[in-house]
Amino acid sequence: MSEATKKSVGTIGGYTVLRREPLERLEGEFIQLEHKRTGARHIHIECADDNNGFTVLFPTPPRDSTGVAHILEHVVLAGSQRFPVHDPFFSMTRRSLATFMNAFTSADWTAYPFSTRNTKDFSNLLDVYLDATFYPRLEQDSFMQEGIRFEFEAPDDPRSGLRYKGVVFNEMKGALASPAAAMQRAMGKALFAGLTYEHVSGGDPEHIPELTWQNLREFHASHYHPSNAYFYTYGDRPLESTLAPSSATFCLDSSASASTRRFLTSSEVLDRRESPSPIRLLRVRTTRGARRRSRHGSQSRAPTRSGCFR
Repeated sequence: MSEATKKSVGTIGGYTVLRREPLERLEGEFIQLEHKRTGARHIHIECADDNNGFTVLFPTPPRDSTGVAHILEHVVLAGSQRFPVHDPFFSMTRRSLATFMNAFTSADWTAYPFSTRNTKDFSNLLDVYLDATFYPRLEQDSFMQEGIRFEFEAPDDPRSGLRYKGVVFNEMKGALASPAAAMQRAMGKALFAGLTYEHVSGGDPEHIPELTWQNLREFHASHYHPSNAYFYTYGDRPLESTLAPSSATFCLDSSASASTRRFLTSSEVLDRRESPSPIRLLRVRTTRGARRRSRHGSQSRAPTRSGCFR
């Protein structure tokens, strides 16, 4: 066990230790922590297993069937502030020694797990996952690629008809096409009327076009916050080496390393926009979702101008 977890202390770094329990079958220890500044919750299973695991999970209960949580899961992994490449997540799959890498959207939560036996690989993946989830670029092109857009029936013929396209849109068309899926959806509406579970969290192709880029950005700002995050780690990696990057992600101070960047302010998170190209503008204006843009500002918490989440 790491030195800090051997001591009977109430804090580790910027975290308060809420509970410690021995795990005899694993010959290890259960440690429950909470980040002092933001309230982020962390469960660590310390044991003599070199296959170290990490997960960050956000409760993302849907209020409709536009598939905002599912589409956000895809767009989050399409480039971040520190890793401004088109697809850092899948770039890592070709370079990483990970034993597992994935992301999941369930009925009311979204999770980003990975595991690896290599110490350096763990640190690299941790940096990518933290930056992807808390500081994604959320570009409009990524939203249209992963979520919903119009395309001509014949790509080279502007006189041909228009059709909806998108990675999640096409995925859900297939997922909901079977009789079993139709029955499950009808039962969900009947059994859970008025609850979040009456909606299709993955997105209903009938309602996905109603989602706008701004809706997606507001959903990220309100749900992907440390106070709404649950972290899980497992293995023999010293807990402090995982908590330090997480805490630095939540709050930047004057002693932070030069490799970390200034975090976005709340106004930048919601108002940062690039001037769209004529083609992009045409596509946005021709989608049903774009004509239904939300007029309400986000009430979510985001990094403040001091550089810290609060």
